[in-house]
Amino acid sequence: QAQEDAGWAHVFSLPREYYLNGAGVLGQRPLSALTRLRTGEPIHARVREAGERRLASPGHQYEAELTFEGAREKPFGLVLGQSADAREATRIVYEPATRQVVLDKSRSSLRGEDEGPQVIRQAYDLGAYGPPEKWRVFVDGSIVNVFIGDGAAFSFRLYPKGADSTGILVLNDDGGAVGRGILALPPAPFHYDFSGGTDTAADRAD
Repeated sequence: QAQEDAGWAHVFSLPREYYLNGAGVLGQRPLSALTRLRTGEPIHARVREAGERRLASPGHQYEAELTFEGAREKPFGLVLGQSADAREATRIVYEPATRQVVLDKSRSSLRGEDEGPQVIRQAYDLGAYGPPEKWRVFVDGSIVNVFIGDGAAFSFRLYPKGADSTGILVLNDDGGAVGRGILALPPAPFHYDFSGGTDTAADRAD
């Protein structure tokens, strides 16, 4: 019922490529032509503090590309579909201690029509996919496609009830490590630098 209410039927993924990565493992990545959908001029911002930081409320169709650099001991990742009062939110995090990617949909929706398991934990193979530093996340309505590292990928759906449940946040518990990223959506992509350092001209450059 949740899928019907969202207006989708038998549509789930976006175009993707399969390839052999540096470890000789079959990996998945978004079709390279999808970058042509990025439009407008970049908007720059800096995030220094640890914890969760709201980046934007881009609506229900966007791409987020982030790089979490440096050694990390605490969980890091993204929060999607967060409402203004934070009653709705979906968390995607990597836990260095357990080497697991965790999808937490326990607060994704107030509709009361939950689909599938609400918390999913999956081992991340560092040998096969390398460090989980690079993330690309595509949100298209209720469909979310996630690509991590060198070829790891998964997809899921979310059905928030609130019209304002469009917030995207970065989870950066270690705080000081540098990350760079782009949040691309019509009419303009957003560039972010997650750093504990000093803002410089080089930092602001694309």
